[in-house]
Amino acid sequence: MNIFISHSSKDAVLFDLIRLKLKEQQFHVPEKRQGLQWYSAIISGNKQKIKRCDLGIVLFSPRGKGSYLVHQEAAYLNMLCKNHFILESNGAEYRLTERNFENEIPAAQNESFQEEKLMVKTVLEKISLTIHHESHKMIFHTSMVFE
Repeated sequence: MNIFISHSSKDAVLFDLIRLKLKEQQFHVPEKRQGLQWYSAIISGNKQKIKRCDLGIVLFSPRGKGSYLVHQEAAYLNMLCKNHFILESNGAEYRLTERNFENEIPAAQNESFQEEKLMVKTVLEKISLTIHHESHKMIFHTSMVFE
């Protein structure tokens, strides 16, 4: 299963954590873009990644909510009827919601898709985040409870 994660560049720690845990479960998550061509690469590449993804994750942290690109990518996931999770934060805690378009999945693939989607949801639910202010910087502390 290919998974696209929409995130603010300021949420790199959270992106890396989610990507690592999903890769441990054998999911494919593209790496984030970096370097001088970062912005133009995102504009040209992420729509293709979204088209090819089976499932999306939108990180609506306070930084993600302020990102034009995150809003644009979330809208594109909706426009293409891509199933996705929204991990939203008010700055203190995270809430996970789902946006489902099951009728867009061929019946023969639906059972397998639902099983994999449940695995992704379990990974996201097990990542509990607490945000602390330290020296005017946001630092993520993770509490992982994997069996």
